[in-house]
This record gives sequence, structure tokens and C-alpha cells, in this order.
Amino acid sequence: MVANSKTEETASGVATGMILSLRESLQSCKDNLATCQLELEAAKSEIQKWHSAFQNESYITTKPKNVVSYLQNLKSSKELLRDQVNQKSKEKGSCIYSNHCKAGTRDIKLKVIHLGVLQSAVRDLRSQLKPPSMQARRLLLDPTIHEEFTRLKNLVEEKDKKVEELEDNIGDVNFTPQSKMGKMLMAKCRTLQEEN
Repeated sequence: MVANSKTEETASGVATGMILSLRESLQSCKDNLATCQLELEAAKSEIQKWHSAFQNESYITTKPKNVVSYLQNLKSSKELLRDQVNQKSKEKGSCIYSNHCKAGTRDIKLKVIHLGVLQSAVRDLRSQLKPPSMQARRLLLDPTIHEEFTRLKNLVEEKDKKVEELEDNIGDVNFTPQSKMGKMLMAKCRTLQEEN
């Protein structure tokens, strides 16, 4: 009987200590969460500032449909210019450098330059349409952010393991016929009863 009361006191002391340490770690996690939420709000306000800055610029559109239609127009214009360049190059081959051909070659050069400008505009618009997951990937490739992410992930796993252990300990400390200690005690009682 004395051994049982000492065991119960020790178990309750261990459980109390574990609960207190869990409360402390929970509080520190809450503090970290509050800090992260403040950083998130600051980042959101920064994003809002950038968003409003882009809305004030007339040459930058935020609607995807407009960007897609503009890209399609650029693509069709590019194909049209390419056809014209091919046609002019065929005419150039049959021409004997008359004034007309010289003017045609100037037109071709100008259109090739215009084609280059359009291609760079298409590249710029495509880069604006890249999904934010690319930015997230770049951030995860940053060694310091990856290290912090890994540390936090491991911390969460450790906390989950501690919670699971504490739940098991609570289940072991509570005496019911279904608990681990209860089953062991019932089995011992049966063996003692069979021996008697």
C-alpha cells in the first residue's frame, strides 16, 4: 500500500512537472506565433504598398486576361512580321539592288529591330506572370530560410512526440480497467486468484 502511494506521488509529480514544462513551451510557441503574425502583417502591408504602386502605373496591368490578350496580340504580330521578313528576303533574292530593294532591306532591318523589341516585351510579361511558387522555391533555396524552416519543422515534430508521450503517461497514471496499468493489475489479480 505504501509502495502504491509512493508510486502515485512520483507519477503525479512527474506528470505535474511535464505539464508545467509543456505549458512553458506552449507559451513560448504562442510568443513565437505572435511575432510571426506581426511579421506577416508587416509583409502584407509591404505587398499592399507594392500593389498600389503597380496600380498607379498605367503601363502595368494587374488583370490576367488583359496580359494574356496582349501576349496573343504580340505573338500574332511577331508571326506577321516573320512572314513579312521571309517575303522580303525572297524578294531580295530576285531583286537586283534597285532603290526599291534597298528600301525593302531597310524595312526588313527596322522590322527585325521591332521584332526584337516585341520579343523582349513578351519575355518581360511572361516573367510577370510567373507563379508565386517560384518565389517560394527561391526562398526555400536560401540557406538561412531553409535552415530556419527545418529547425521549426523538427521542433514541431519534437513537440508532437512529447504530447504523445504525455498522453500515454496520463493514460498509464489513470487507473481504469482499460488502461495499461489497469490491464496489468487485472492480469496479476487473475494469476494470484488462480494460484489460490
